[in-house]
Amino acid sequence: MFRLLNGLFLPFWTAAVTVTAVTIAKLRGEHSYVTEGERFWARGLLKAWGVEVTAEHLERLPRQGPYILMANHQSHADVPILFASLPLIPGFLAKKELARIPFLSMALRNGGHVLIDRADRGSAREALKVAAREIQAGKTIAIFPEGTRGGSDALGEFKKGGFLIAKKAGVPVVPVGIVGSRAVWHRDAWLPRGGRVCARVGEPISPEAIKQLSVDGLCARVRESILELLGWPETESASLPAPSTSPRASVQPGVGANGAG
Repeated sequence: MFRLLNGLFLPFWTAAVTVTAVTIAKLRGEHSYVTEGERFWARGLLKAWGVEVTAEHLERLPRQGPYILMANHQSHADVPILFASLPLIPGFLAKKELARIPFLSMALRNGGHVLIDRADRGSAREALKVAAREIQAGKTIAIFPEGTRGGSDALGEFKKGGFLIAKKAGVPVVPVGIVGSRAVWHRDAWLPRGGRVCARVGEPISPEAIKQLSVDGLCARVRESILELLGWPETESASLPAPSTSPRASVQPGVGANGAG
């Protein structure tokens, strides 16, 4: 019963936070209310679901943006996990179908996220160009290179679109490993459950290094880094690895992983 109530909480919470944040942002003419609304939305969901989020190696993030985050994708909870754990709210490449969902469409369009129609190659190519322009204009973007949520504890095949953006944008690429999110709300589950999740930040790949790599070479390097962060081998499934001994920041509602509110 508790899990059912948690599942029902999602649409009502999304509607309430989105309408409030977008309305205040438009009345005051400050987009920051939208991004802070996204963080508040994420932390509220995770708290309601009973999910404890920690972050490791946040000091590896570039001190100044923009940059591209690339993370594994195994859960419906991955987006709120990144919103709650990172000091900077990124834009996302999101499938166009999500824009059909009431209130979520408002959040996506006002949050600076880029919608991709994967069924239309011409539209998808244009969306990738839009994403590259957003990055060059100063927007940090998050990409799930697998393209969709994985169905097991193994890293799926990477799509090349995000790496084409990275080659064009000329900004650092930061790998991120999200550990434990599949147990919270995997692809085939109707409802979320509580648990522990960790977002681990990898070493950034510099624009100079990206320039020297082919698209396939960049893809392989990011994949290797994410696997290392997850503690997974390439060809075998794996469970949640033991916590590392690195400094860890616990994310509590209202307090950022870097200590900011």
